[in-house]
Order: sequence, then C-alpha cells, then structure tokens
Amino acid sequence: MQLTLAIAIISIYFDLKGPDDTKDRDDNYQTFVENLSLCIEELPNFFVQDDENKAIQFGISKLVDFINSAKEISSEVELSADHLINGLKLESHPEGGAYREIIRTPNYSVILFLVSNENNLVSSWHSLMNTEETWIYVSGDPLRIPRINANYKWVTEEVLENGGNNVTIPASEKDGEFGDWFGAYCDGKYSLILARCLPQFQLNKFKRANNDDVQFFLEMNPSYTDTINKLSPEN
Repeated sequence: MQLTLAIAIISIYFDLKGPDDTKDRDDNYQTFVENLSLCIEELPNFFVQDDENKAIQFGISKLVDFINSAKEISSEVELSADHLINGLKLESHPEGGAYREIIRTPNYSVILFLVSNENNLVSSWHSLMNTEETWIYVSGDPLRIPRINANYKWVTEEVLENGGNNVTIPASEKDGEFGDWFGAYCDGKYSLILARCLPQFQLNKFKRANNDDVQFFLEMNPSYTDTINKLSPEN
C-alpha cells in the first residue's frame, strides 16, 4: 500500500512558505488540520472491528503523522488546490478529480479526494456496481453531489459542507447491477474530502458515463441541463 503521507508535508511546506501567503481567511491550514483531525476520529466508526483492523489503524496512523507535521505551519497560510495536489501527492482519478488512497483492505478502501474549480477538476458522471460510497468533508468549499437513477431520472443533489452530514451513495440492490449515476462539483474554489467505498473500489465495478448516457440525462431532465453538462466527461 502506498501509505507515505507522513512525508507529504515537506512538499506543502516549501510550496506555502512565503511573505505573500499570510492572508486572513477561514480557508487556511489550521482549519484543514482541525477538520482532518475530526475526520480521523470519526473514521474508525465506518469499519467493522474485524481481522482487517490492523490495516485500517495503519492507514489512520499515517494521517495522524501528517497532521502532527502540519501543525508546524502557520495558521494564517491560505490553502489552494495546487498546494494540496502537490503536498499530498494527489494523482488523477478515472472519474476526474485528484486522489490518494490511504486505506485498502479486501472489504474497504478510503481515499483523499479533491475537486477544484481552480484546476477544472470535477467528478464526472459515473456509477458503481454493488458498492456503497460515503463522502466525508475535510476542507474547502461546499461540494455538490447530484444523482440520476439507472432509468436516467433525476434523483437529488446533496451538499457536503463543513458542519454538515456525510453523504452516502447507496449500493445497487441486485447483485451484478450498477447503482445510481452520480458526480460532484465544487461550489467555490476547491473541496477536499475522504471517500470510503464498501467493499473496496475496483475499476471493473466502475463505469463512466458516455455521450449516449449524457444525452439521455439531458432528454429526461431538461431542468438540470447546466449541471448535467458540467459533469459531462467531455468537459
């Protein structure tokens, strides 16, 4: 497992340190540290205490190491999407956005996931087979998560934000069946979240909407044209 978050802070530190980076905003490193600390406290509640516990605790321990290092940075430093991408060593995700996996066991996987208007990063329309996904706010602006069902009808658009509830995309009810289509976009500069897949995320249980799917979305939901187009893989 690629669990080297403890050294990621070095890159962030040299990216952020400088006289022009001390703006008085809520979107700062102190807020990030506080929120990620709370997420780590909550994270074990998402797992059954079984024989995978050691792997889960190992992944969490790496995040704790990261937070302890992050506390050394000025609380006035303003974060940007580029700082997080470079410092956390985030990579491109197949659905769009940027991510880093921190926990993988046979039954679970957890990633840090970033969506950003600054970098034109959205989570485009996609669907998962027999997989539940829960999104937990960490830092940044509110994240909007629209859903469309397997019959191409609009279901809802939920908001993940600081102080709000987690958002869960339920697994499909029938074995071998894909669930709702969903995606996500940032209502501001960037959104950083933790995403847990139950069972673990697998590419062979993932599909991204194609042009025909998007066309059906538009035909069936004309009132939501802007949002549908925003999360189109073509964009």
